[in-house]
Amino acid sequence: MPQFTKAAIIKSFSKLLDQKSFEKITVKDIVEDCGVNRKTFYYYFADIYDLLEQVFRQEISEFVESEAENMTLEESIIGIFEKIENRKKAVYHLYTSSDKDEVQRYLIGVLNDLLLDKIKAVCASKGIAESDAVLLCGVFVLTFSGMIFGWIGGGMKPDYHYAIKRVCVMLRGSVELMLDNLKKYDSQK
Repeated sequence: MPQFTKAAIIKSFSKLLDQKSFEKITVKDIVEDCGVNRKTFYYYFADIYDLLEQVFRQEISEFVESEAENMTLEESIIGIFEKIENRKKAVYHLYTSSDKDEVQRYLIGVLNDLLLDKIKAVCASKGIAESDAVLLCGVFVLTFSGMIFGWIGGGMKPDYHYAIKRVCVMLRGSVELMLDNLKKYDSQK
């Protein structure tokens, strides 16, 4: 089956997600909107959760591959906020649904994908184990995911640039400092 059919299903789902909450969207709604039958839907997706996951993965990979690779940490985080803001209604409908945990898991995955390679590179240059890079990445992922969830829960007011800038200024040089502290700790054992 042609890929444009899959794209049409995704487009219909995205359109519906801008209109109503996730738990109120049915496969019937999607197939009626895009003009395919249920069998075609199930050819591409196991269920509506599989569709949601594929949409998230597609948007994540597009952002990470096309934009985030050459961005600074600050630019990457702002980019995520901007992506969320561009899909404000859909994100709000997902975040306020009973599947809020799925949204949080995906957003944490995005942050992890964005930050882990950057942190691994710094760790490798300092001779720090990859397992420690993963731990350090977790610190930053939790910091910024907390900011994202607080921002979404607070109505997504557009003042996030100010907050991110301030947090990034506070954290500037912290990766190197944390790694230097870890090297000192390891050498004392």
